[in-house]
Amino acid sequence: MKRLFLLAMLFAVSFTAQSETVEDIADVLKYVESEHNPKALGDYRGETPTAFGILQIRKIAIEDVNRVYGTKYRIKDAFNISCAEEIFKLYTDYWSTKLEKREGREVTTADIVRIWNGGPRGYKKSSTKWYHKKFLRYKKRINLNENETKTEVRNQWTTGDSDDKILSYSRYLYVQDS
Repeated sequence: MKRLFLLAMLFAVSFTAQSETVEDIADVLKYVESEHNPKALGDYRGETPTAFGILQIRKIAIEDVNRVYGTKYRIKDAFNISCAEEIFKLYTDYWSTKLEKREGREVTTADIVRIWNGGPRGYKKSSTKWYHKKFLRYKKRINLNENETKTEVRNQWTTGDSDDKILSYSRYLYVQDS
């Protein structure tokens, strides 16, 4: 009976760990990185930003994705939400697969978050632990409680290109009911 209980608990824990998708992780990281701002610039070196867009993508991550997958992403693609999500997914999928082969274990949410912050071996760096804690705080903050409502908010911006295309995206705002 004790063994059956332990197996049931182990299954429940592993099922819970697997239920968080890369998309779920990216949704939280959009808030962690830029407060959901697709035009965000960050991590300045002098007057030059080194992180771009809603997921604060760095040039080196774009170069990695292009090298591995033969894509042609550029820094300006980091300002496009769907491109930023694709870059994030490709980057974290590639390095997560490498981690699984190297370590002989399944990747966790913490691994993905720490890779995003610290690079291919970020999951091993003690300097990325604070970032994972920040991720968990944001995740807790945006998760719905029974007394919160979810409201869709639509934002629009222009690309700044000569054709001045108007782009839009939806996000969800969580509001505490009184």
